[in-house]
Amino acid sequence: MPSMSYCMFENTSIEMRQIINSMQESETWDALDLSVWEKDGFFELMLQCSEFLVWANEMLLNEEMDVESIARFKRVREQIRMTEAGGL
Repeated sequence: MPSMSYCMFENTSIEMRQIINSMQESETWDALDLSVWEKDGFFELMLQCSEFLVWANEMLLNEEMDVESIARFKRVREQIRMTEAGGL
């Protein structure tokens, strides 16, 4: 069921944390034990995450932001770079 627009980012981030925790606990692809539909969802989610990062970067770089948001954007972008350097 889709989230209401006023809480969709908050709700989705909570659900994404649940997915990441499950992946960390499983440690391997086989241990996830995904159905055919869940495998489709897994790969679709990968594409959506990539698209999200493209749009977030585009939106945030082209907007005037408050100082706190600019600092947070830079920290998150650096965390993403460090994750990518770690083997993604």
